[in-house]
Amino acid sequence: MHTFLFIFLLFLIYSVLGWLVETIYCWIRDKKICDRGFLIGPCCPVYGISALAMTIILSKYHNDILLLFIMSFVISSVVEYIVSFLLEKIFSARWWDYSKKSFNVNGRINLENSIYFGFLGILVIKVLNPFIISRLSYINTLSLYIISIIFLLIFIADIATSVIITFKLNKTADMIKRDCSLEFNTKIREILTEKSILFKRINLAFPNYNIISKKLKISKK
Repeated sequence: MHTFLFIFLLFLIYSVLGWLVETIYCWIRDKKICDRGFLIGPCCPVYGISALAMTIILSKYHNDILLLFIMSFVISSVVEYIVSFLLEKIFSARWWDYSKKSFNVNGRINLENSIYFGFLGILVIKVLNPFIISRLSYINTLSLYIISIIFLLIFIADIATSVIITFKLNKTADMIKRDCSLEFNTKIREILTEKSILFKRINLAFPNYNIISKKLKISKK
Protein backbone atom coordinates (compact mmCIF):
# COMPACT_ATOMS: atom_id res chain seq x y z
CA MET A 1 0.00 0.00 0.00
CA HIS A 2 2.86 2.35 0.87
CA THR A 3 4.48 1.67 -2.51
CA PHE A 4 1.19 2.22 -4.36
CA LEU A 5 0.62 5.59 -2.67
CA PHE A 6 4.21 6.63 -3.41
CA ILE A 7 3.77 5.71 -7.08
CA PHE A 8 0.41 7.50 -7.19
CA LEU A 9 1.95 10.72 -5.87
CA LEU A 10 4.71 10.48 -8.49
CA PHE A 11 2.06 9.96 -11.18
CA LEU A 12 0.01 12.91 -9.90
CA ILE A 13 3.01 15.26 -9.72
CA TYR A 14 3.97 14.54 -13.34
CA SER A 15 0.34 14.83 -14.45
CA VAL A 16 0.14 18.29 -12.90
CA LEU A 17 3.52 19.29 -14.36
CA GLY A 18 2.27 18.06 -17.75
CA TRP A 19 -0.86 20.19 -17.44
CA LEU A 20 1.36 23.16 -16.60
CA VAL A 21 3.54 22.53 -19.68
CA GLU A 22 0.42 22.28 -21.90
CA THR A 23 -1.02 25.48 -20.43
CA ILE A 24 2.21 27.45 -20.91
CA TYR A 25 2.60 26.12 -24.47
CA CYS A 26 -0.98 27.11 -25.39
CA TRP A 27 -0.53 30.51 -23.78
CA ILE A 28 2.62 31.15 -25.85
CA ARG A 29 0.99 29.86 -29.04
CA ASP A 30 -2.53 31.32 -28.70
CA LYS A 31 -1.87 34.23 -26.31
CA LYS A 32 -4.59 32.99 -23.95
CA ILE A 33 -5.04 30.47 -21.16
CA CYS A 34 -6.43 27.17 -22.43
CA ASP A 35 -7.40 24.53 -19.87
CA ARG A 36 -6.69 21.38 -21.87
CA GLY A 37 -7.09 17.76 -20.95
CA PHE A 38 -9.86 15.33 -20.14
CA LEU A 39 -10.13 16.07 -16.41
CA ILE A 40 -11.58 19.13 -14.70
CA GLY A 41 -8.63 19.67 -12.39
CA PRO A 42 -5.11 20.83 -13.41
CA CYS A 43 -4.02 17.36 -14.45
CA CYS A 44 -3.01 15.63 -17.71
CA PRO A 45 -2.72 11.89 -16.89
CA VAL A 46 -1.01 11.04 -20.20
CA TYR A 47 2.08 12.85 -18.86
CA GLY A 48 1.87 10.97 -15.57
CA ILE A 49 1.52 7.61 -17.32
CA SER A 50 4.44 8.36 -19.65
CA ALA A 51 6.67 9.52 -16.79
CA LEU A 52 5.88 6.41 -14.71
CA ALA A 53 6.55 4.13 -17.69
CA MET A 54 9.87 5.88 -18.27
CA THR A 55 10.74 5.62 -14.57
CA ILE A 56 9.99 1.90 -14.39
CA ILE A 57 11.65 0.95 -17.68
CA LEU A 58 14.52 3.40 -18.00
CA SER A 59 15.88 4.05 -14.49
CA LYS A 60 18.62 1.43 -14.89
CA TYR A 61 19.79 3.17 -18.09
CA HIS A 62 20.17 6.59 -16.48
CA ASN A 63 23.81 6.93 -17.63
CA ASP A 64 23.05 6.34 -21.33
CA ILE A 65 21.68 9.65 -22.65
CA LEU A 66 21.14 8.43 -26.22
CA LEU A 67 19.23 5.34 -25.08
CA LEU A 68 17.16 7.46 -22.68
CA PHE A 69 16.18 9.77 -25.54
CA ILE A 70 15.29 6.95 -27.95
CA MET A 71 13.33 4.92 -25.40
CA SER A 72 11.53 8.01 -24.05
CA PHE A 73 10.61 8.88 -27.63
CA VAL A 74 9.18 5.39 -28.16
CA ILE A 75 7.45 5.04 -24.78
CA SER A 76 5.74 8.42 -24.94
CA SER A 77 4.60 7.81 -28.52
CA VAL A 78 3.08 4.44 -27.62
CA VAL A 79 1.35 5.83 -24.52
CA GLU A 80 -0.02 8.88 -26.35
CA TYR A 81 -1.30 6.75 -29.25
CA ILE A 82 -3.02 4.23 -26.96
CA VAL A 83 -4.62 6.91 -24.77
CA SER A 84 -5.87 8.80 -27.84
CA PHE A 85 -7.28 5.59 -29.33
CA LEU A 86 -9.05 4.58 -26.11
CA LEU A 87 -10.56 8.04 -25.51
CA GLU A 88 -11.86 8.12 -29.07
CA LYS A 89 -13.38 4.65 -28.86
CA ILE A 90 -14.96 5.25 -25.46
CA PHE A 91 -16.29 8.79 -25.97
CA SER A 92 -16.51 9.05 -29.78
CA ALA A 93 -14.40 12.21 -29.76
CA ARG A 94 -10.76 13.27 -29.83
CA TRP A 95 -8.94 15.23 -27.14
CA TRP A 96 -6.06 16.10 -29.46
CA ASP A 97 -5.43 15.87 -33.17
CA TYR A 98 -2.11 16.27 -35.01
CA SER A 99 -3.45 15.69 -38.54
CA LYS A 100 -2.19 19.10 -39.68
CA LYS A 101 1.35 18.45 -38.43
CA SER A 102 4.04 16.75 -40.48
CA PHE A 103 4.98 13.13 -39.84
CA ASN A 104 1.89 12.24 -37.83
CA VAL A 105 0.34 8.80 -37.34
CA ASN A 106 -3.45 8.90 -37.69
CA GLY A 107 -3.39 12.34 -36.07
CA ARG A 108 -2.69 10.72 -32.69
CA ILE A 109 1.07 11.25 -32.46
CA ASN A 110 3.59 13.25 -34.46
CA LEU A 111 7.36 13.45 -34.79
CA GLU A 112 7.74 16.92 -33.25
CA ASN A 113 5.91 16.06 -30.02
CA SER A 114 7.68 12.71 -29.71
CA ILE A 115 11.06 14.45 -29.98
CA TYR A 116 10.01 16.83 -27.19
CA PHE A 117 9.01 13.83 -25.08
CA GLY A 118 12.39 12.25 -25.80
CA PHE A 119 14.13 15.22 -24.20
CA LEU A 120 11.56 15.32 -21.39
CA GLY A 121 12.38 11.67 -20.66
CA ILE A 122 16.02 12.60 -20.10
CA LEU A 123 14.90 15.42 -17.81
CA VAL A 124 12.62 13.05 -15.87
CA ILE A 125 15.26 10.35 -15.29
CA LYS A 126 18.31 12.56 -14.76
CA VAL A 127 16.86 15.56 -12.88
CA LEU A 128 13.22 15.44 -11.82
CA ASN A 129 13.01 11.89 -10.46
CA PRO A 130 16.00 12.21 -8.10
CA PHE A 131 14.66 15.56 -6.83
CA ILE A 132 11.01 14.52 -6.41
CA ILE A 133 11.73 11.09 -4.93
CA SER A 134 14.20 12.53 -2.43
CA ARG A 135 11.61 15.09 -1.29
CA LEU A 136 8.86 12.48 -0.98
CA SER A 137 11.22 10.31 1.07
CA TYR A 138 11.34 13.02 3.73
CA ILE A 139 7.59 12.68 4.36
CA ASN A 140 6.77 10.35 7.25
CA THR A 141 4.58 7.32 6.58
CA LEU A 142 1.42 8.67 8.25
CA SER A 143 1.59 11.99 6.42
CA LEU A 144 2.26 10.16 3.14
CA TYR A 145 -0.88 8.07 3.69
CA ILE A 146 -3.04 11.09 4.53
CA ILE A 147 -1.80 13.23 1.62
CA SER A 148 -2.03 10.36 -0.87
CA ILE A 149 -5.52 9.28 0.16
CA ILE A 150 -6.87 12.84 0.05
CA PHE A 151 -5.50 13.43 -3.45
CA LEU A 152 -6.56 9.95 -4.56
CA LEU A 153 -10.16 10.62 -3.53
CA ILE A 154 -10.11 13.99 -5.31
CA PHE A 155 -8.62 12.35 -8.41
CA ILE A 156 -11.25 9.59 -8.45
CA ALA A 157 -14.04 12.14 -7.99
CA ASP A 158 -12.62 14.21 -10.87
CA ILE A 159 -12.49 11.16 -13.16
CA ALA A 160 -16.03 10.07 -12.23
CA THR A 161 -17.48 13.55 -12.76
CA SER A 162 -15.66 14.06 -16.07
CA VAL A 163 -16.69 10.64 -17.41
CA ILE A 164 -20.36 10.97 -16.41
CA ILE A 165 -20.77 14.46 -17.87
CA THR A 166 -18.80 13.66 -21.04
CA PHE A 167 -21.06 10.68 -21.76
CA LYS A 168 -24.09 12.97 -21.40
CA LEU A 169 -22.79 15.69 -23.71
CA ASN A 170 -24.24 15.88 -27.19
CA LYS A 171 -21.48 15.15 -29.69
CA THR A 172 -21.31 16.16 -33.34
CA ALA A 173 -20.01 13.89 -36.08
CA ASP A 174 -16.85 15.94 -36.65
CA MET A 175 -15.69 15.63 -33.04
CA ILE A 176 -13.97 12.37 -33.92
CA LYS A 177 -11.87 14.20 -36.52
CA ARG A 178 -10.61 17.22 -34.56
CA ASP A 179 -9.21 18.40 -31.22
CA CYS A 180 -12.15 18.78 -28.79
CA SER A 181 -10.23 19.09 -25.53
CA LEU A 182 -10.99 22.75 -24.83
CA GLU A 183 -14.58 22.47 -26.01
CA PHE A 184 -15.38 19.49 -23.77
CA ASN A 185 -13.58 21.01 -20.80
CA THR A 186 -15.56 24.23 -21.19
CA LYS A 187 -18.90 22.42 -21.53
CA ILE A 188 -18.20 20.36 -18.42
CA ARG A 189 -17.38 23.50 -16.45
CA GLU A 190 -20.57 25.17 -17.71
CA ILE A 191 -22.69 22.26 -16.50
CA LEU A 192 -20.96 22.17 -13.12
CA THR A 193 -21.27 25.95 -12.78
CA GLU A 194 -25.01 25.74 -13.24
CA LYS A 195 -25.38 23.02 -10.61
CA SER A 196 -22.71 23.77 -8.02
CA ILE A 197 -22.16 26.72 -5.69
CA LEU A 198 -18.52 25.67 -5.42
CA PHE A 199 -17.92 25.97 -9.15
CA LYS A 200 -19.76 29.28 -9.27
CA ARG A 201 -17.21 30.51 -6.76
CA ILE A 202 -14.35 29.09 -8.89
CA ASN A 203 -15.63 30.84 -11.99
CA LEU A 204 -15.76 34.11 -10.11
CA ALA A 205 -12.14 33.60 -9.12
CA PHE A 206 -11.13 32.59 -12.66
CA PRO A 207 -13.23 34.68 -15.07
CA ASN A 208 -11.23 33.52 -18.10
CA TYR A 209 -13.32 30.35 -18.17
CA ASN A 210 -16.45 32.41 -18.77
CA ILE A 211 -14.73 34.40 -21.51
CA ILE A 212 -13.65 31.23 -23.31
CA SER A 213 -17.16 29.81 -22.95
CA LYS A 214 -18.76 32.89 -24.51
CA LYS A 215 -16.33 32.79 -27.43
CA LEU A 216 -17.24 29.18 -28.13
CA LYS A 217 -20.94 29.98 -28.10
CA ILE A 218 -20.47 32.90 -30.49
CA SER A 219 -18.39 30.78 -32.88
CA LYS A 220 -21.19 28.23 -33.17
CA LYS A 221 -23.81 30.79 -34.31
